[in-house]
Order: sequence, then structure tokens, then C-alpha cells
Amino acid sequence: MTRFNTELWELTERLFSPGELEKMRSVVKAQPLDFDHLLDLDTTLGGACITNVTDKSGNGQYAIGDRDVFRPLQYCAMYFYRKRNMAEIEWYTRDIVEMSGLHIESLLNRIGEFCGFTLGRALRDGRVRRRIGTETRAQADEFRKIYNAAKHNVNHDKDTHLFSIEDAVLAYFVSRKLGQALYHLAKLRTIFATD
Repeated sequence: MTRFNTELWELTERLFSPGELEKMRSVVKAQPLDFDHLLDLDTTLGGACITNVTDKSGNGQYAIGDRDVFRPLQYCAMYFYRKRNMAEIEWYTRDIVEMSGLHIESLLNRIGEFCGFTLGRALRDGRVRRRIGTETRAQADEFRKIYNAAKHNVNHDKDTHLFSIEDAVLAYFVSRKLGQALYHLAKLRTIFATD
């Protein structure tokens, strides 16, 4: 178990329905991670996901004006697809967690009508606090700590990874659920963002 595993599971348990949690446990506990099961769960959640954020030729399926919000999910998809057999996915776990956090940071910048605020700064701003509500703000703030570690913390044991594969999958799904709670406030033009 990694340093962030408990916090990620606590967030997941608050964000997902019992049925979704059962599927999530099945996906993250599989050794090695079954990419097809990850895609199946991802698709059932609706909204932007690995299978629809990019088309078959690798182009983003979102309005160009929404690139800042959905490009991080494209990166997550790329990291997950990069090692389809999941054999070396641990090398990309930090990147997946970071891009998952950037998705939320970008949404909050949209909601607050900022440019370049960090996730923490956006969450402290009164405009964002009023618009997103107490519960979503608290969940995003908990996720902020994990996101900041992905961006800044390299002080872990030599030849280890700060995040496990399980952490990366959970962070991705937490980001997706938090994102769905924020889409309607972000004035997005992309259709799958409102599904």
C-alpha cells in the first residue's frame, strides 16, 4: 500500500455508487491490471473518457476552446494505452495522477474565470467556493494534496514509485467523477461533457 492509497479509496467511496465501487474494486485488484475491464468501467461512467476523448486517428474529440480541460484526459489515455499489457504502467503512474489533477485544476480555472491558478488557489477563491458547493470543494481539496505530490514530491525511496498502479487508476476515476460534478459550471462547448 502506498502513502496515498487510503485517501484515494476514501474519496472513491464518497464519489461512487455501491455498484460502481464493486466494479472499481474488481478493476483495481486484478493483477495485472486488465485494461479492457478498465475501459469498460470508464465507458459506463459517461462523459469524457479514455475511449471518447480521442478519435481513432489520435485527434481530440472536443471543441478546441475546451482543450485545456480535456487534453489532460487525452494524456491519461495515452499513458494507459502505452502499455496495454500493464507490465510497465508503474512508470507512468505519477503522470496519470498529475494529468488527472490538471483536469480538475483546468475546470476550476474555467469556473472561476481565471487563467493559470493552481488547484489550491482556485479552491480558495470566493467565486469558486460559492459556485461549486461545500462537498465538491472538500473532495477537490483532498484530491489537491495528491495532485501536488504528483507534481512536486520526488522524495521517496530510490528505485520505487510514489504511486502504485491502483493509485493511478483511482486518481483517474476520482478526477472523472469530480469533473462530471463540475462540467455544468465550466461553460464547456463539448457535447460529451454534458452527458
